[in-house]
Amino acid sequence: RTVRLHKSRNDDDMEEDPEAQLLNMRHQISEVKSYLSMLGIPQVRCDGAEADDIMAYLAGKMNHPGGCVLVTTDQDMLQLIREHSHDHSLEDHTNGCTERCTPAVSAVSVWSPIKKVLYDRARFIKDYGVLPENFALVKSLVGDGSDNTPGIKGFGVKTVAKSFPFLGERRSGASAVLEAAASLKGVVGKRLIQEKSRFLENMTLMDLSEPMLSATAARQAREALRRDLGCREVDFRIRVSRDGVSFGSYDVVGPFREFVHRRRRLLATLTPEPVTTPDPEESTE
Repeated sequence: RTVRLHKSRNDDDMEEDPEAQLLNMRHQISEVKSYLSMLGIPQVRCDGAEADDIMAYLAGKMNHPGGCVLVTTDQDMLQLIREHSHDHSLEDHTNGCTERCTPAVSAVSVWSPIKKVLYDRARFIKDYGVLPENFALVKSLVGDGSDNTPGIKGFGVKTVAKSFPFLGERRSGASAVLEAAASLKGVVGKRLIQEKSRFLENMTLMDLSEPMLSATAARQAREALRRDLGCREVDFRIRVSRDGVSFGSYDVVGPFREFVHRRRRLLATLTPEPVTTPDPEESTE
């Protein structure tokens, strides 16, 4: 719901100036945080960390017994898709993290709210023709207009899958792509070799296999997910009534109430947090 905080100079002009738009955005974000807290939904905010790194850490470095579903329009998240794994040798190698964390064994899927598609591993491979773990390579070649990240001219998702078929067969790296580019016919292979530095730079920006989180930020993320906020249903109904928000006949609270109940049962089964090594940054003044 958009809340208009300021009227423009011309009452007939419904456009807002940039300052008013910024104030509106901040106000709406604050309102959403309040609503989610009253509905019992934990929110993760980490110092000095970007949202994609936080999501990559939560999905890729933590175990979720019921699986993990990321709801996002950001295609970079598709590289995190995986099936349930029994590999208990995985450790958290997060930048600056000195503690051993829960092995990453749970399945991860991505729900696209625009396409209305749930991408699990099978659906992703069917639609994109490559393995999810190789999708960062694809994005590094194709680029991302939403992030103002130019790709290599001539490469699209289908072109990449056709040019490098091994991306649909096994986990690969940038060196394998560059080596295969030398044997490509036409100009795209030559162009990739000429723009090798751009490709490698894009890979650095888009690869989420090792999220850029400090030990402090990683701990903040885990603690946020373990926090039991409860569902303050009465407070929520009073608040939305006061704010004039209407959901029609839809029971918006019911699903959250059930979510909180299930989450409480799940939290009761979780093992305690491991003993952590103090963060050197926290001990310095």
